[in-house]
Amino acid sequence: LNPNGVLFGKNARVDVGGLVASTKNISTTDFMKGQYTLSGSGNPGAQVVNQGSLTTSKGGYIVLAGERVSNSGTVTTPSGKTILAAGKTVTLQLDNGGLTSVSVNGSVVNALVENQGLISATNGQVYLTAKGQDMLLNTVVNNSGTVEAKGLANRGGEIVLNGGDSGVVSQSGHLLADSQTGQGGKITLEGQNIHLAGGSLTTATGKTGGGEVYVGGGWQGQDSHIKNASKVVMDKTATVDVSATENGNGGTAVLWSDDYTNFRGTVLAKGGAKSGDGGRVETSSHRNLQASGAVDASARAGHGGEWLLDPTDVTIVGAGADTGIDSATADGTDIFTPTASGGQILNSSIVNQLNAGTSVTVKTSGTDTDGETGNITVNANIIKTAGTDAKLTLLADNNISTGDNVSIGATTGKLNLDLLAGNTTNNASISLGKFINISLNGGDLLADAGNSASGVSLTFMNNGKIKGGNVTLNLSRGLGGYAYNVNADNDLTINGSVTGSTGWGAVLGFTAGGKLAMNSPGSISLQANDPGNGGGRVLISGDKGVTLNAAAGTVT
Repeated sequence: LNPNGVLFGKNARVDVGGLVASTKNISTTDFMKGQYTLSGSGNPGAQVVNQGSLTTSKGGYIVLAGERVSNSGTVTTPSGKTILAAGKTVTLQLDNGGLTSVSVNGSVVNALVENQGLISATNGQVYLTAKGQDMLLNTVVNNSGTVEAKGLANRGGEIVLNGGDSGVVSQSGHLLADSQTGQGGKITLEGQNIHLAGGSLTTATGKTGGGEVYVGGGWQGQDSHIKNASKVVMDKTATVDVSATENGNGGTAVLWSDDYTNFRGTVLAKGGAKSGDGGRVETSSHRNLQASGAVDASARAGHGGEWLLDPTDVTIVGAGADTGIDSATADGTDIFTPTASGGQILNSSIVNQLNAGTSVTVKTSGTDTDGETGNITVNANIIKTAGTDAKLTLLADNNISTGDNVSIGATTGKLNLDLLAGNTTNNASISLGKFINISLNGGDLLADAGNSASGVSLTFMNNGKIKGGNVTLNLSRGLGGYAYNVNADNDLTINGSVTGSTGWGAVLGFTAGGKLAMNSPGSISLQANDPGNGGGRVLISGDKGVTLNAAAGTVT
């Protein structure tokens, strides 16, 4: 312990069972009681710096603690623990000569933990923790080197980068918690602002199953053990990989923020080459999500996995300068400034995953303080063109709508489509723009409320078309529109009032290769208007029977 600083030079070599190096102090009373709390500030500018080689025996530990801690050398703790910590106090829990836990409390000005070298804790744990005060967009934890917690005899180890409540956690190097024999390990990045820089690699792959990577929070931001980030940015050439390499399922990878996520990189959660299903991937923000990156949760020998996108309001868009969806930053701003005011998902990112057999769920959650209510808007085509069957789910807390001339469907393999509105809103709507074309290549369509207590309607603006395998429309607030067509290769079931009109030679049609059933609590009213302009035509057909049931009204 030296308040003036601790330096292990380039030629330094230390081989020990355990090592603590710090610019802080420990009181004699605490030391005699076995209470190892490092506190106090070192002299101005004091740092703990390793440029040499620090190594422990198996199960050992190395703790470098101060207000600024840096490693550009090598730190090796096989089956043990490596801790680089910057904060007001650092408390060590020792048991039988081993380090069982470390806690870092209190923030300090200009806190910094950085690794530019190699930290290796095979079958062990590595923690880089810094708690800075009023750090704004200054870096508090920076990894530009390599951190390994690989598993040689079992599952991978654990790596944690924790930047506390202020500042930036920057990952531009390699974080590796892979296992060549077992399941991948666990990597967690926590902090106010988190940046996965281009070229960075964050992996928890495993021979028998993928591991876990959490950036900015747990699944849907609901893990109380992981602090939610305010902002998360993943650059284009950054990679996160939780794949199973031989057998087993892909793992879990999450990018989460409370305020802003810009996902432009690549996340892999593939199933094993010999057996196993794809894993789970989430790229979400409670508020503003910009998602144009690539996800692969495919499985060569099993079922594709899941990709969840879960903002407040979101629009599915095509590429172009008008959306800014593929931009790293807004002009003249830092990387944590949103590139667009509202959440956006690039349509090609969704299509690529559907082509790989990955199920994609776009889900909106809750009412935001900025007035967003949980709407999903589709303003660009989503056409599956390759691969096996896949499923797209749009689950909105409030409404679902599309722009005009939008197509959703498949040309290769079936696309199963769920349109679920009103997950929390009592009266929600599904509004399909003019000339909408939903053609699922034999896939099933379900339009329904997000939960059984909600009511939902579906409206075609003009000349819309739905064509699927089995088509089920559970619409307690009714189905309506002008010159629309609903066609099912198999069964067509509509539960709810049905209205519609047509003219100018257009067809208002309902056809089924199997059974057709309309079950209305009120009336069924389908009108062919404008006889002076060629009129219109109403077509109702079911190859295996037609049932029209107007429980409390008429059929006209």
